Amino acid sequence: MEERLKRLLIEAKNKSTRRLKNLRTLIEEHLDVIKLSEYYLNQELISVDKLAKALEIALSLDKRESKSLAHEILNHAESDYILDNVIDDELRNVLYEIEETGIIKTKRDEAILYNGKDWRSFFWYIDIKKINDIIKNAKRNYEGNAIEGIYSSLPEDAWRHEGRGKSLQPTTNVEFAITFYPGPKSRK
Repeated sequence: MEERLKRLLIEAKNKSTRRLKNLRTLIEEHLDVIKLSEYYLNQELISVDKLAKALEIALSLDKRESKSLAHEILNHAESDYILDNVIDDELRNVLYEIEETGIIKTKRDEAILYNGKDWRSFFWYIDIKKINDIIKNAKRNYEGNAIEGIYSSLPEDAWRHEGRGKSLQPTTNVEFAITFYPGPKSRK
């Protein structure tokens, strides 16, 4: 019984060693596919709403137009690119306009066919980093303008201190220090 158990353990160890070697060989042979899969797993997805928001900001479109355009673009997209030879001239012209904003960029690949001819493929790449930057900058500008709007909407006399008649918005740090901190009080 003990000998049979030892033999089974040795067989299991040999099988797992063979499987591990096979797995290592498989990984080494297909390392490019694994790296590519890892690359796509780490990619941020481009949503219709995010692309529409960036188009709305960059091209000054209304929400309905930008959403419709984002749908049209993403309907032709494979992941983050669009093959140029599958789109019509009207969409191509729109993509050229969008390219000026940096949201979309063009790329070209060349390959040699079996018969020796060159094959050129043109792609439109959607730049997710640029989309995120446009949206982030728009939010930052909106928040900054909102704060400026609050202060600029106040009347001029709102900046006056009631007791002293001095402005609460000093022009220099020294003036600020003098206005709000007159110095130590002398003790009597």
